[in-house]
Amino acid sequence: MGDYFKFRLPSTIGSEGEITSHLHSRTFASIFDLSFYKHIMISCKNEGKFLDSLISGDISGLKCGQSCDTFIVDNGKIFDLITLFKLDNKILISTYGNMGDTLNIVKASAKSADAQVDVIDSTTIYVEGPTATKVLSDTLNIASRIKGLDNNTGTKLDLFNNKCYLIKRGLVPDDAYQIIITSGESDIYRQILTHETLMPAGMNTYLSIALESGIAIPGVDINQELTPHEATMPHCISKAKSERFEKGVLRRYLLKLNDGPIPTPQSKIFSNDCEVGKVTSVYFSPIYQSLLASVLIKYTNGADIGNLNILSDNGTTQAHVLNKKK
Repeated sequence: MGDYFKFRLPSTIGSEGEITSHLHSRTFASIFDLSFYKHIMISCKNEGKFLDSLISGDISGLKCGQSCDTFIVDNGKIFDLITLFKLDNKILISTYGNMGDTLNIVKASAKSADAQVDVIDSTTIYVEGPTATKVLSDTLNIASRIKGLDNNTGTKLDLFNNKCYLIKRGLVPDDAYQIIITSGESDIYRQILTHETLMPAGMNTYLSIALESGIAIPGVDINQELTPHEATMPHCISKAKSERFEKGVLRRYLLKLNDGPIPTPQSKIFSNDCEVGKVTSVYFSPIYQSLLASVLIKYTNGADIGNLNILSDNGTTQAHVLNKKK
């Protein structure tokens, strides 16, 4: 067990180990229980335009059946990372652990727009990997419903007497689907598990794949002290709103760790004896066969960062930028 997104969640599932689990996910597919995700349903007119004053993205640019990741912004800083899914006269919001405060902000803004805001009792399943589409097609008999889905689009389904929303995500290299189950006792998880190429996986696999893909982990790699630009997740900011937010002084990078001990989160990073940033998370990547660290480093306006030294209580670790986040 470990602490993730303010919850106590299983780090691993089964006896295969984290490396086996990770490689299976990147070769076949894995299923993750993400029931710590919380959901808000907004019933509204005017396509939910009242949300535009709260978020870094553009709700008006979403068509029915499309989704996007965006930040709720408060006083120029990130308040929460959310996913929006647009439906007919409704908007479904997925939150990542900051449910109470996010709900209050949305409700306060909804009053002036005559919008109804409800919390949904839900379960979230996430299926990810090269065979994810086949797994869901075979086990849930929904091939015709998901065949034409593009990344960041979704559909409403009735599965085993459960009302569900299925969204095809687009942040990781392989196919990934988020299934939000909003009613009834679900047999969907057990049904998906019957596929021969599928393996259940824990949070360490989920997060290490995210880190390999350059995705920030809410509450770990991004927090309420950062501006939207400092989070270095450009897909969360609409071009029309980009100039509204301060650029800030930090940017997020992915480092490959070389020689030295394993650093801990909050370890300081130095370049040429000058402190330039800190570590936010560290995971082993079976794909790169190395430890990777997500870090926040002072923005250098395009200058080459070069080799870095990470100083922790365990000693000094050498590292270099694996891929620069723009």
